[in-house]
Order: sequence, then C-alpha cells, then structure tokens
Amino acid sequence: MSSVEFLASFSTSLGLVESCAQNPFWNREEIKVLEAVYDSIGRNRTMAQLLMADAARTPLGSPSCSPELSTSFDASGASVASQGDSQSQGEAVRDHISALRRHVTPDMRLASVAGMAQAKQLLTEAVIMPIRYRHLFTGARKPWHSVLLYGPPGTGKTKLALALAAEVDSELYAITPADLLSSWFGRTEQNIRDLFGQLRARGATRRVIVFLDEVDGLCRRRTNEEPESTRRMKTELLTQLQGDAAPSSGHAGHLFFVCATNCPWEIDPAFLRRFQRRVFIGLPDRDSRKEIIRTLAAGGTTGTAPGSELNLPAAEWQNLLDRTAGFSGSDLSDLVRNALYQPVRELTTATHWIGVAGGMWSPCSSNTVGAVRRFLHLIPAESVCARSVTIRDFYDVIESARPTVCEADLRRYEEFTQQFGQLG
Repeated sequence: MSSVEFLASFSTSLGLVESCAQNPFWNREEIKVLEAVYDSIGRNRTMAQLLMADAARTPLGSPSCSPELSTSFDASGASVASQGDSQSQGEAVRDHISALRRHVTPDMRLASVAGMAQAKQLLTEAVIMPIRYRHLFTGARKPWHSVLLYGPPGTGKTKLALALAAEVDSELYAITPADLLSSWFGRTEQNIRDLFGQLRARGATRRVIVFLDEVDGLCRRRTNEEPESTRRMKTELLTQLQGDAAPSSGHAGHLFFVCATNCPWEIDPAFLRRFQRRVFIGLPDRDSRKEIIRTLAAGGTTGTAPGSELNLPAAEWQNLLDRTAGFSGSDLSDLVRNALYQPVRELTTATHWIGVAGGMWSPCSSNTVGAVRRFLHLIPAESVCARSVTIRDFYDVIESARPTVCEADLRRYEEFTQQFGQLG
C-alpha cells in the first residue's frame, strides 16, 4: 500500500493526527494528503503512531519513531503526559537555552565597535535609555522591543548585538533557524513556543537580548505553494514577536529582540511590521576602515600580540584606504590577517639571518652586513624573530583580494532602505 492509499484509508477515522513525520522521500502529493488529514480529522494517537511508522518505513514501536509518541493514553485515546515527562521536557528546553547563551565580556561594549555611529545611536535610544532612564518611558511612551539589522555579510551585525548586550550587562541568546526547525510535523511550532516561553520567563527578572540571526530563513514571504506546516510555523513566530516584551514600570527585567539578515527583501511584510526599527548596517566608511585596520593590526581579533600597532605615514594610509574602498569589515579582517602572516611566510624560505637584540635571529638579504647563511630548522624555535609588518605586505595581499559585496547588491540595499529602513 502506498503512502497516499495508507493516509486516505484513515481519513474518516476519529481524532486529529497530533504528531507525524515529514518523510523526505514523500512527494508533494503525499505531503498534501498528510496535511489534509491533519487539518480535517480529530485527535487519535493510535493513527499518529501508524502514520509515523509508515513514514519511517519501520515496524510499529521502532526506536526510530518520534520521541513525542512516548506518552501514555486514556480510554478515549487522548494523550496523557506524565509529570516526569513534563519535567524532563522542561529540563531539556532549559538545557537547550543554556547552550544558546553567548559569552559577553565588558570589553565588548559599543565603544569597541568601529564606525556605525547612527546604528549605535538608534540602539542607545531603543535599549540603553529605557534601562538607564526608566522613569521617562511610562504611559504611551513605551520602550521598543524589537529591531532588525540588515546589510551585506561581514559588516558587524553580530558584533553589534554582542556589544549591545555588554553595554547593558544583559544575557544574550543567539538563535538560528536550525535551533527551531524540526522534521517532525508540528514540532517546529512547539519548539518556538517552548523556547520563547522560557526566554520570556527569564526576561521577567533580568535583562535578556534574543539575537535571531539569519531571520529570513524563518520568515520569508508567504506563497500559495508553501506547505501548511510552514504557514503555521510563521504564524506562531509572528505571535511570539508581537508580544510586548518591555517590562512594566519599576520592573527589573527586560526582553529585547535583535534580528539580523543579509536579505531583507525576502522577509514577509507582516514580519517587517513587527520590527519597530529596521537599521541598515552598510560597508565601513573611510574613517571606519582606518580604525578597523589599526585595531586588527594591534591584536583586536586576529590573535596577534598587543603592541604591534601599525604605524604608517599619512600618505601610505591614504593609499591603503583608497585601495580598500568597498571592503566589508570581514574583508578587512582577512586582509589584515594575511598581511600579518607575510613576515611569517618568509621565514620558511629565508637563507640568511642576522642577530638582533635579545639573542634573536631575524631573516635578511644576503648582502646585509653581518648576515649569516643558515636555514630555519637550524635555529632554535624560541630564537626566531619575524620582521615588522610594512605597507608592502598589505599591497601584496590586496593584489589578490577582492571585495565580497558587489555593486548590484549595494543598490538593492539602497532601494530597500529608501522604502522600509533607516541608515545605520
């Protein structure tokens, strides 16, 4: 018996299928029949077990069936969850939330983020001021509870969320679509309810920022062709984002949603309306690029030792900034990292060395006074010293480096910002 015949044969049975699997081998016609059964008949756990077993192509009672079917049933066939099962499920959700928490340190504050002055100002108004000046946000003047950060990849949206959490001494929970989506029928909506319910409970007594990254993966524009299960998932997410997460006057807690996307034009209009501010995080300007390069070269996020500041003449800075126009923050990070590696790469091919202060050896040309012919493996590792980074190292890397954001994408962001967003 095929899956379609199997499902059709039970379409007049009692109860509603509460939980069943979306087998990847089922075709569109079979899935539509499954959804029709789910929407039209009443609850019947026995049928759910049969559907699940057929979906998995395994005998009834197989371990591969959904773990959600492990509850007991009363005489009418309705599910009866034991106290132990509910407790275990609650503990599982809490463990999941703990795994989603991102470590935030005081040195990650907004001042550590280069550029993005307008975005920082908007987030200050949305989150920081309602916390510091709570008495000003009463009555009709309510704090925001959600903001959308959009822009090209690698422009610092995640870093901005971390900095915001550090600025207000808040817990930050980073959620991606993979943390919510499930292959089990109806389980995605339950995941959203459970996860957001726990986060709201935490937000009642402490400051909590929920960072939904790649949010377009959850809230793309709705179409007539998408499965009914996807529509239910979006409806549930809309409901969760709609709730007023701001605390009442005098309350210590606060829950704030920061969502990020690289493709804002793919987000359904109903979701766009939920975001009280839509802030464009664009490419760094000239001054920001200089600040990013200087910070990274000094060991900002590249793992280099502090004190290795990049000291360049003004003319060389101008040339470097001209040649990095169109680079994102991520592009600049790759540029600096590769430039810092240039002196290290030379060590493996060096044939002549010269002694420097502290008993160290540094590579040099063969005609350098005092040069000694020697190979790297003959020098004690702790005595090897790499030369300082120069502007030439940056130029060599730029020759093969290209911006990852094209002009066509930038124009599309500009058009979206003119219609729906704000410059950040």
